[in-house]
Amino acid sequence: MMARGSSSRGSGGTSKFRFVLLEGDFQEGEIAQVTQAIQNVFRGSTTVSSRQVSRPASPALLEADADQIDNDEDVIEGGALDAEPSRPKAPRKARVAKVPNPVNDLDVKSDPSLKDFVSDYEAKTGFDKYLLIALWLRDARNINAFTVDYIYTCFKLLGWSTNSTDFSKPLRNLADNKFLSGDSKGYSLSLTGAGRIEDKKRRSE
Repeated sequence: MMARGSSSRGSGGTSKFRFVLLEGDFQEGEIAQVTQAIQNVFRGSTTVSSRQVSRPASPALLEADADQIDNDEDVIEGGALDAEPSRPKAPRKARVAKVPNPVNDLDVKSDPSLKDFVSDYEAKTGFDKYLLIALWLRDARNINAFTVDYIYTCFKLLGWSTNSTDFSKPLRNLADNKFLSGDSKGYSLSLTGAGRIEDKKRRSE
């Protein structure tokens, strides 16, 4: 097929050109289609469209676009699906303190006896009772280093309660607060501890 360009007059004269667009053998039914395609090219109206097939986004993916997911815990609550369930922790066993042993050879009746000695003091708290017995052991029996067994024996003889899960705990507390010195192998009454319990002595009228 051959098309001629139109001639026009301009300031410089006239010009002619020949443009061979397409040449070939076509069947009768194809000529009309080729002609229409050529016309569309000159009109600049030919558009090429492509159809994109996409899968619809799931709600989870849409949320991920708005708020970036950094780890699996944001997607699966409770961690990975194949994680092993945590084993329940075994309950802690209650600490069972050693019950003190009575001191059978302790002399509690010689003057000043244990009962007479403690009757001169107003020892109302448990700490004061521990310090009072420590004072009696030091001043009445010349025992400067004692163990919890001595305190336990005196409590029993005086009828004071020994119902405690850890009978030696007050001794540790008194030592921490400098009312006693030493440790479980041997406690001694300190100057501050003696001063505290001596202030509890009853004053004669």
